[in-house]
Amino acid sequence: VPFPMRLAMTAAIVREAGHEVKVIDANALRLTWEELEPMLTSCDAVITQSAAGVLDHDMKLAPMVKKACGNATRFVMIETVISPIFPERVMADYPQADVLIRGQLEQVIPELLKNWAHPEKTAGLVVRDAHGKVHVTPESNPLSVEELNQLPFMAYDLFPMEKYSISYLDAPMHERVIPGIRMRTTRDCPFKCPFCI
Repeated sequence: VPFPMRLAMTAAIVREAGHEVKVIDANALRLTWEELEPMLTSCDAVITQSAAGVLDHDMKLAPMVKKACGNATRFVMIETVISPIFPERVMADYPQADVLIRGQLEQVIPELLKNWAHPEKTAGLVVRDAHGKVHVTPESNPLSVEELNQLPFMAYDLFPMEKYSISYLDAPMHERVIPGIRMRTTRDCPFKCPFCI
């Protein structure tokens, strides 16, 4: 069970901006869709992360959010592989997604919070407006090292840390799973290769 680093950073940034944050890691808690749905409560937004190989699965959450929380709740997806290359296609394939974060979230999330009433003014997004029209905003600029050093620590306290595990080869051809989380020392891939996944 991998630790969702992007969500932990998002939770920390949103909380530091003075907003209430609730985390449900359905993967770590091994929740079924039926168990997850009643846990969704009234809120301004549900933010989730996905990756190219599981986007179809993860987007099943969008209609559930709209049903449980109402159409005014924004469904925000963090996806940084397909969405930068095919932003309109992703929004066309998933009509209940409201916002797609396609830039580095540490730069995009604070600006999105400032521009909540007009998210189309935030760089690094794909936004569906009230009329269903999709807006692709310009790319966001990466944060400088100084700006990165000012970011809060991930919101570890909001996550079920005892549930996360990593695997490693403890002998040739033998994988072992142990409790823990990985540390990432890079800042996503700088390229935009549509053949990657």
